[in-house]
Amino acid sequence: GRERAGPSGCLVRNRTNDEALSLMRRRFLKWPPGTHPAYSNWAFGLLGNLLAEETLGTPSFSDAVTLRIAQPLGLQATGMNYTDSVWEKLAVGYLASGVAAPFSDLGYA
Repeated sequence: GRERAGPSGCLVRNRTNDEALSLMRRRFLKWPPGTHPAYSNWAFGLLGNLLAEETLGTPSFSDAVTLRIAQPLGLQATGMNYTDSVWEKLAVGYLASGVAAPFSDLGYA
């Protein structure tokens, strides 16, 4: 029973897996394990990083995608890091009211 999103939107970004696990251990569960089905963005972000490190030898899921998929396919504009040049090219979503939707950076890259 972890929260859907981590505190302040992220636990994984710019942290080692050990640091993220340490922070996660200090958080309270919403429910006892196995009692409620739940999806947790930040737990899956950490899982991706752990799998990338343990099985592929890369420090993060983002690095694994870049090295194993994007670079071999020549996808130069594909990635998970929001650089200034990426921000300039992001599509803008809109709410039903017609107002531009705020961007939500979940911080898992």
